[in-house]
Parts: sequence; C-alpha cells; structure tokens
Amino acid sequence: MKPRFISVRNDGLGSRLRSILNAVALAQECDGTFEFSWPNNANTGSGAALAPAEVIFSQDFIAQYYRDGWLDLFDFMRGEDAKSRQYQSHLINETQIQRIARTRKSNRVCHIAGAHDLREVLSRPAIYRQALQALDFAEDIKVAIQAAHDEDISKDATALHLRAGDIIERGYRVSGKFTQWVLPFPLAQNLAERERDMGRDVVIFGQDPEVVQHICSATGAVSAASLATAHAFNDTQLWFYETYLMARCPRIFSGGKSAFPQLASWIGDSRNENGYHLFDRETALDLTLAEVTEAASVSDLQKAFAFWAISQMYDVITIPTDHVKCLEKAVSYDPVNGLYKLALVSSLIEAGEYADASARLASLTSEETKEPSWSLGCLRQTLHELRLPDAKNTRIRVLSNLEVLLERNNPSAAACIALSSNDPERISGMLKIIAGSDWPAKAFFSYALKRRLEDAQATRAAQAQR
Repeated sequence: MKPRFISVRNDGLGSRLRSILNAVALAQECDGTFEFSWPNNANTGSGAALAPAEVIFSQDFIAQYYRDGWLDLFDFMRGEDAKSRQYQSHLINETQIQRIARTRKSNRVCHIAGAHDLREVLSRPAIYRQALQALDFAEDIKVAIQAAHDEDISKDATALHLRAGDIIERGYRVSGKFTQWVLPFPLAQNLAERERDMGRDVVIFGQDPEVVQHICSATGAVSAASLATAHAFNDTQLWFYETYLMARCPRIFSGGKSAFPQLASWIGDSRNENGYHLFDRETALDLTLAEVTEAASVSDLQKAFAFWAISQMYDVITIPTDHVKCLEKAVSYDPVNGLYKLALVSSLIEAGEYADASARLASLTSEETKEPSWSLGCLRQTLHELRLPDAKNTRIRVLSNLEVLLERNNPSAAACIALSSNDPERISGMLKIIAGSDWPAKAFFSYALKRRLEDAQATRAAQAQR
C-alpha cells in the first residue's frame, strides 16, 4: 500500500511544524499521503504563540489534511503506558525512511513523522523547499512571513538564538531537563563578538529582553524584536516573522537542540550550529567565570543558568574545584533550586571535600523538613525528577558520588539514593540503613520513602506481566 505519514505532536510550534514538514516531505518523496493533528496545549515553550490550527493554516489546508483525535490513540508524553508504546511503535526511524523512500511502499497502516533532518537522512539538501510549497498558511501568517522576507538585513547575517522561558525561568530549571537547548549568555555574547569582528551583522532572537539588550549593547548586534516593532504583530505572527527572518541567515548559532532554530535552518536550508561545540571547556569556563558575567545587567536566574550549564555541558573539567566553583555560583543566584544544591554536593565529593559535601547534604535535608509542602525546586521534586528516564545521565553521576557518602554511613545519602531509585531491592536496603540511624529527618521522609518503595514494586510487577 502507499505510505501514509502523520504528524501528531503535543508540544511547541517548532516541533509541530518540523513534524508536519517531515510528513509532507516524506509523502512527496514516497508518493504517499500525509495528515496532521493539532492538540490544544498551552503549557509549552511557545507560550501564547501556539494558536489553534485554524489561526495558523488556511481553511482549505485544514479541510484536506487535518485529522482530530490522533492524540487519543497516541500519548508520547506519559512514560511507559500503552499509548506511549503504541506511539513509539509507529514512530518512523532512519532505516525505515530510507527503505520506504526506495520502495515507495509500506505494509504499515501509518507512520509517525519524527524530527529527523531529512536533508541528511535522504541526502537531499533541498527537500524542504518543495515541502514548504504544500503548506498553506492563514492570511495573517502569510503577512508575517512576507514581512520577514522583505526585512532589510544583510545576506551574510548571523542569527543567534537565545531561548529562555521554561528552561531558565520556570519548571525545567529545577529539573535540569533540556539544558542543552539553551546557549548561556556569556558564550552567546562571545559568539556575537566573533561574528562582528569578522564584519558580519548579527541578529539576536531571544525570549529575555534584558539578555538580548545586554548582548546588543555590548556587541553592536541588532535584535529581531526591535525590527518587528515596525509591525503590529500578535504573538503568533511574531513567532512566524522571527522564524522566517532567522531562516534568511546562512549561519544560526543556538544551544543545538531547540526546535525553533532547527526549523529555521530547514526553511532556509542553512546551518544550525551548536554554540557549545564552538568552545573548548577551558575557554567556556573562563568566559563564564569572568567578572563580566556577574556584572551583567541580566536576571539572577540567567546568571545561575550560565554557571549551571557550564558545569553540565563541559562536565569533564580538569580541575574539580572549578566545577565546584560554577555550582556554588549557580546556587548563590538560584538559592531555591534543589538540583543545583544536590549537584554541588556531588561535585564536592568528586573534589574530595567529603566533610563539606556531608554538611551541605545534611543542610539540604534539614531545609526540606521546614517546608512540608511540595514546592518548586524542593529536594523531593529534585529526587523525583532524577528517577525519570530522561534524567539518566545526571542520575548516574550524582548517585554514583552519593555512594561515597553512603559508605561513610550517611543516612541523608541513603535517603537520596532511595528516593531517586527505581529498584525495590536497592530502596529496601537504603530503608534499613535509615531505620538503624539517628538521622533527625527520617520521620519526615518516612512517608515519601514508603511510597517510593511501593511505586517501584508496582512498576516491577507490571513489567513482569508484560
């Protein structure tokens, strides 16, 4: 049968449009069909820009390709349940893409288009140009796109993408998720300076006006937001204006994984370079620890993220004390963030500062007992997030270091290991250590520890029945 490609995303505009573009491009490449869904979800990095499908696409396009209800069949946002497994079983991989493109046939009812860069998978540099022709946007969106095409910017301009939002200012900052989506402002400023020194114009795209203004003032770059002031765009129009304006830049520097610059690079057939990769760890560390970082007229959360990101993205720092120094500064600028504090304990252990690590961990668990409710950044939330699959790398590093304190009969370390573990036997072992201790906080944590054991046992039983 002819291949059928669908796009079903529940996240931001960039991810949704990349998926739709891939569904269209694959349908064109394989002589198949495509369709898409557009679930309501205000809780994304796109914020108010994520409008209903009828605001973004023409009525004819919606009538022909829009299908409601795909999310009722697939739910990829909820871990390991049946819907998530079904979603994964239909999500097309690179090998399948190449085979279907070669045979133009498929024995599957449908394939879900992912975020692959088809220019690389199919060795077709211009594959998205034809796909774009099939997207028919609403008139208001077309106005914004045309304005971006007409904007007076250099043909050799460099785009610099500075995401903030949920990763720096809201929930993801205390979970450590998606750190690599954002380029810290000290590195971004240095990249802007490099480009300006080479005689190139730089256009800054960002969600934090203070950071954008800081870099523009320091480097002579121009902000996309300032160019947009000539237009009375709503949030959705502004999003498309900035995407297509970025697409006109032959070079895009970003955190590497954010969907917004990736989509722009597809549209403009340009390069989206991971800004982290343009620095060796010593240079990145020196730039971030320089006095200008703390003196910058930006928010404390931006400064905290900069120090945190360097400690994570360049975690093989030659001198362990430099790692500690970054995390100490991150904690000082975001003192409610339990993740930063726990990572600092871990780094102190790596540096051999066991007494300091033990004291900080004891203080962290003691603070928790004074805040009985679950609050943003609390230790219980940090440990909950660490046990989730997408925190695997952070969990392995932090917990392996806490084992050192555990060997020293530290019950606080035992509690952290238990609350972030998915292994019932491991949790039971930690509970025995805690029960035999005189740890002042064990009564407070007893309920959470009991629930963690019950959840882990239930998960193990469910896995055994599959």
